[in-house]
Amino acid sequence: MPFPNAIVQRVRQEAEAVLLSGKSRIEEYEARPNDYTGKQDDSSLYHWLRSWYAGLSNVNEQEWIDERVKLLTDLTYLLDRWFHLTYAENLMDKYVHGAFIQHLEHTQPFYEDRPKKQQQNLYLMARSTFKTTIMSAMAIQTALRDPRARVAIASFRQEEAEDRLQPLKRILESDQAMHFFPDRVWPRQHKWRPDTIMWDKASLQFRNSRRIGKDPDLCAVSSETPQTGAHFTDIHADDLVNEKSVKTRLMIRKCSQTWKYLQTCTEEWAILRGYGTFYDGDDLYNEMIREGGLNELWVVPAIASENWLKEYPQMRNKLWMGSRIRQDDLLFPNRLTGPALDERATKLGPFIFSCQYLLEPTART
Repeated sequence: MPFPNAIVQRVRQEAEAVLLSGKSRIEEYEARPNDYTGKQDDSSLYHWLRSWYAGLSNVNEQEWIDERVKLLTDLTYLLDRWFHLTYAENLMDKYVHGAFIQHLEHTQPFYEDRPKKQQQNLYLMARSTFKTTIMSAMAIQTALRDPRARVAIASFRQEEAEDRLQPLKRILESDQAMHFFPDRVWPRQHKWRPDTIMWDKASLQFRNSRRIGKDPDLCAVSSETPQTGAHFTDIHADDLVNEKSVKTRLMIRKCSQTWKYLQTCTEEWAILRGYGTFYDGDDLYNEMIREGGLNELWVVPAIASENWLKEYPQMRNKLWMGSRIRQDDLLFPNRLTGPALDERATKLGPFIFSCQYLLEPTART
């Protein structure tokens, strides 16, 4: 499902401007090469742009623009092309995944067009339903599309956040990324990337960002590595609640403190998104739901239990099945079949299965 038309039109106009700007830079350099003598950064950029246009020789420029626009405005298309996640091959369920992806697309405006307040959204879905992959695609899409954005991948531990950032770094270093976004990403060769640019396991700084300062566009964060003066526009907190963060009451409090810390690291109109599953009746996600104040709450278990239908009646309107959902229906019938769930219930035990697949943080009897 594509983004709203206003965003698509703006992205298309910017893609056309990238082509014109690249041509102008090449023509300017070739007309006055002596002006660039000794300027290694400009010389490297020129050779990079030349190789980029050479690659375009086999592609119609309009096709290039169309592809770039689709990558930035169609999350399903981006998941297919760059993350190799498709409905057919990966057994995704269109009634849930389609509704979820469409919701994310329509809550991802350019920074300056957002409501003038901080937003907090919580997305809880059964284990093994591609939450992390969809989140990762959205993070890349936001960072590439909006030069004003500063996007953070957050986890309970810094090591976990950096592990989630590494696949994104590899994608941004790919030939495809450099071909369609020469104005935003850097060539793999370090000699073509200024020494002052951050490009490591925790921070990725893009080209042509429109922010004050030299902050990274995409980075990994946690409360273990405080971001002094950080002002994120988007935070994707994946699995803040996990097996380790609920081992003791102290760890549960630390997890809650991590979420509160993330709220202090944002711009005024930032969007904080949490993704995960329950692990304990008193974990951070239960606390957030009890306290209220969430702009969006999605709770999608593997099975539509009686408790779920009573506690989250609004979910019927969010999922494409709507009123057709009945008690004990499988909400991910392609991905999480009845036999697969029975096997996991036996393996995990009633409490863990209830938390992670039924999204009920108490054991079912």
